[in-house]
Amino acid sequence: MRGSVPCLGGFTTFTQQSSSRIPHLKLHILARHPRSQSASIPERTPRMRQRCLHTTSSPFSLSGIFSGSNKNIDKTEGSTTSAISTHSSVVGQNVEVNSTLGDILEQAHPERVFYALLSTAEGRRFVAHAPSEDFEAAFCSIDPWYLIEPFKDIYRYIKPSLTTQPRYRWVRAIEERLESFAEQLKEIIDLRRDGYQLTKSVCTHLLHCARVLGHGPMARQIWQIMIPEDGLQQDLDVQAYNCYMEAICWANAFSKTEQWHLRVIPRVLAIRSSVDPPPGFSGHRAGPLGLRHETLVYFRRMVSQKIEGNEETFTNLMVAMGREADLAGAKSILKSVYNIDVDLLLQVDEEEVETPTFYELDSPLRPTARLLYTIAHVFGSNNEIELALKLVDFVSRQYDLRIPFNVWMHLFDWTFVLSRWRSTIQKRKGLGIGQLPPAIMDMLWTQMTDEPHNIKPDVVMHAYRAQSFRHHGLLRESLECIHLAKSLFEDGRGEAALHGRELLDLTDQLLERQPAYSQHVLPAEWFNLRRQFIFSSIIEDRDLQLLIHTIRTTFTWKRWPESRGIKEWERCRLPNLIADFAEYLPNSVAYRTRGGLVEIEGLRETRLEAARTGIAMSRRNGVLRAHMDQRIVTFAHLSEARKNFGAEMHENQRAGASLASQRVRRF
Repeated sequence: MRGSVPCLGGFTTFTQQSSSRIPHLKLHILARHPRSQSASIPERTPRMRQRCLHTTSSPFSLSGIFSGSNKNIDKTEGSTTSAISTHSSVVGQNVEVNSTLGDILEQAHPERVFYALLSTAEGRRFVAHAPSEDFEAAFCSIDPWYLIEPFKDIYRYIKPSLTTQPRYRWVRAIEERLESFAEQLKEIIDLRRDGYQLTKSVCTHLLHCARVLGHGPMARQIWQIMIPEDGLQQDLDVQAYNCYMEAICWANAFSKTEQWHLRVIPRVLAIRSSVDPPPGFSGHRAGPLGLRHETLVYFRRMVSQKIEGNEETFTNLMVAMGREADLAGAKSILKSVYNIDVDLLLQVDEEEVETPTFYELDSPLRPTARLLYTIAHVFGSNNEIELALKLVDFVSRQYDLRIPFNVWMHLFDWTFVLSRWRSTIQKRKGLGIGQLPPAIMDMLWTQMTDEPHNIKPDVVMHAYRAQSFRHHGLLRESLECIHLAKSLFEDGRGEAALHGRELLDLTDQLLERQPAYSQHVLPAEWFNLRRQFIFSSIIEDRDLQLLIHTIRTTFTWKRWPESRGIKEWERCRLPNLIADFAEYLPNSVAYRTRGGLVEIEGLRETRLEAARTGIAMSRRNGVLRAHMDQRIVTFAHLSEARKNFGAEMHENQRAGASLASQRVRRF
């Protein structure tokens, strides 16, 4: 179907429902209109899995205005690995070490510019006194998509315990990373506003940063205070509105306390509608003045200013409606904008459904992976995963879209949640809503791994699939998945150590060429290697933690058919499994049997062997990451971090040698 305006059949029903009303939707639909590209905000797809900041500690929080009104969300665009660029080794090459601020700004490396503006006297003078055009160019090169976005995918499957323990695999909490970035942005803006007003491009880029962070209070302060004070209300465009709406839709959705509370069930809606929602439910509000109402208010404002919406606009509206269980509204947007009749698609064969509206490739309404992710999130979080699967497949085929890894992962997440075994108490809390049979996991697995998608599952997918089999008492299938996850993990285990060695080699090379007190900003090559090492080492520790958790919960599960009245399980099968996975278990394992308590020892040899290989690498990586994952900007900072790392490794070696000698004496 082709035309200047998509089919609006069914729009009458849509506008008659007060709970789903969107004013003058027709004014925002154009078939041919070049997709706008903001110089400061790269085109992207929403990103899933995300977690964010606590309002009370936010540097952008305003007392009495935004307290308790964070709104958050989490979205993704592709697999984590696609966002982590690879760099060939630069060790031994001639790396520039005496760059001026002008060189740094011209190169526009996001991390280097960010730190140079904050941590050098020349950079702070530039922020305070540079002409508006020069400051815009520098500030807009601080790309949150590069600096923050990849962490959200990685952290989604990290359990909070890894941010507190164990000592040698400690990882900075995602909340700390997001809060630190927001604080440093605020430092730059406060310094700039002492002498200059902000421009439209700077404010729009700040809103872009807020949406990547999922930082509702930051977006509100920019929108309700900074923009009016600098007289920019009449200059706002569709990009600014989209960034603001996305920031409040995904507020706190990337924090560990809230990321798993985005499922829409009556109990959660009741908590979010309360006067003072507890932590984990305060990202967005539900009810008469909730998130849905707020986004529609700003959409009406766009209409009144004759600002035309695009794909981002309507996906944000769908998310806001989905947050409050308004699936009728989300379906109406699909019908009005893309001529996709969701209810009819469920009732008749696909051939009998009218073809979706055609949009040219450069149209702002042309569907992208963003729409696919939004469909997966909105319908999945509302316990309609089968409908989400059908719609994602339908839209991708109609518009010739490849379904990216993050969309499959999001569908996999919600399928796992909705197919889990639920106890009677959990069902009373509403967790049994949308319960699916275990077979749907196999159906989804087959669909995404076979032609034409050919998705290659990672350690996370295999581990979650093993847990799904465990919930339904399928021991053999669960163990197969664990073995696949273990094999994938061990195949890629040396990558982080390789990047760590390259980072140390480059660090030593640079420190040989500059005095330890030098205040020159480190070269881009060093920042690139550090970024690659941090990502690969966190992914490795995340996968190790998930693998350990899956193995231990599998062995302690009490509902295996094999364990019911069969002595073979506790006296033969379980001890053999413990021996097979000794590297991922404690030195001594104890468990109860019908005849008493059994304790299996002798795993120490296997663990010591592992300590000389994989575990030793993980420990060294963890120590290196703890010292390098800091605010290191100049050669002086790097020299101090390198010295501290060397001292801790030396102390660890001394402690290990002392422990070994004690064992020899005892023997």
